[in-house]
Amino acid sequence: MFASGSLIGGPLFGLFFDRWNIPKLITASGVLCIFLGSFLFVLQNEVAILFGRFLAGIGAGIEGGIVGLISKSSSPASRSKKISILYGLKQIGVILGPLMISIFLGGVEEKCFKQNSYDDDLCIVGINNHNSTGYFQLGFSGILLLLVLVFAQNHEVKQIEPEAQKTAVSEIKLRQIKPFKIINEISIVCCFSTMAMYSLQSSTEAILPQFTKYFLGFGAVENSYVYAIAGGSAIFGFLALTIIVRCLKSHEILLTGLSFELFISVILMIALVFVDFQAPWFIPVALPGIVIYALFLSFIISSASTILSRSSPPERQSLMQGIRIALEKVSIILTNLFSGQIYNITTSFASIFILTTTLLTLAVGFVVTSWRVLDVDAVQFLHQMRKMEESEVFENSAFEEISTKPASVPQGSRLRRQTTTEVREEYL
Repeated sequence: MFASGSLIGGPLFGLFFDRWNIPKLITASGVLCIFLGSFLFVLQNEVAILFGRFLAGIGAGIEGGIVGLISKSSSPASRSKKISILYGLKQIGVILGPLMISIFLGGVEEKCFKQNSYDDDLCIVGINNHNSTGYFQLGFSGILLLLVLVFAQNHEVKQIEPEAQKTAVSEIKLRQIKPFKIINEISIVCCFSTMAMYSLQSSTEAILPQFTKYFLGFGAVENSYVYAIAGGSAIFGFLALTIIVRCLKSHEILLTGLSFELFISVILMIALVFVDFQAPWFIPVALPGIVIYALFLSFIISSASTILSRSSPPERQSLMQGIRIALEKVSIILTNLFSGQIYNITTSFASIFILTTTLLTLAVGFVVTSWRVLDVDAVQFLHQMRKMEESEVFENSAFEEISTKPASVPQGSRLRRQTTTEVREEYL
């Protein structure tokens, strides 16, 4: 239900962020949805719990809008670093969740705060091992909502253009801009790459609790520490990216992350073939693989977000990021459905990674075939040149003064307009 809510909330909040310049109000609305969803989660009612998870998922859709907001207000040189820091902070929250589970589930006493007036055995509001983490989510989202209302500000966000663009445009104001197409090669490659990565995450989370319980006797508390270790590895990856972005371009980082994730997926799939024979070496192989997977997932998320933001116009930044997040949730839902069906047919845990390995292989192929297109610095420049070529302002108005006032041109000078083709060739 949470993923289904994010499927709606991602594009919806992304559209709101792009259309209305009130980021404080929009962000507060998203956090309020999370707060209300967390409140419904702690109620002793199945319908309320399901709707609460759905509502919280809608609120979590503000992630795309926030990424777009950061992209608009960052220079190309600092954009990757800021996005990496943002997702690193998000990963800290991912770690806090399992840790709080281990604290609350480590012996929480079941209490009922409000009983049903018709049946004393039915509890309306209470705390138990199943909803105890909801109180943590409720308190944290409440504090976050207060911080947004007090400290967040509504201000105009201006995108900082690359110096290459400023030089190429030269002070010529472009009044006619070709409509941006949401479905394009770059958006397809970036969204598909993150979908493949989240498919691997979903498959890993599906098998990890079962095998840690089978081989190590782990329960919910012990598994929370495993998730915390994996989350720490992801945080380290995001921190490392703040330095790596100085040496590698975003599409190079994306290919590196996808290649390592594909390697991990293949290793886990092969190892799971032998687990049916109760191989004792599976955990020593799988756990380091999961840590490495968590490390390189940061490469994919950060680089795909950066490439998508650089190739999108300012008025579509948040919407594109929201669509990316929605497609990630689609990948999680489909992977869970597909993996369950395949396992029922084959009764082999290795089959769970068939879809994941296929998606990662296709993602690597897409990145390789679109290598030059994903070089966003050149793409931005060429996109700007194309707009200049198609602009009536550039063709007529920009040089109208020169053509209508030849007397202002000194004699002997050879004033000639430099075509966009020549500018492009000179830049490249």
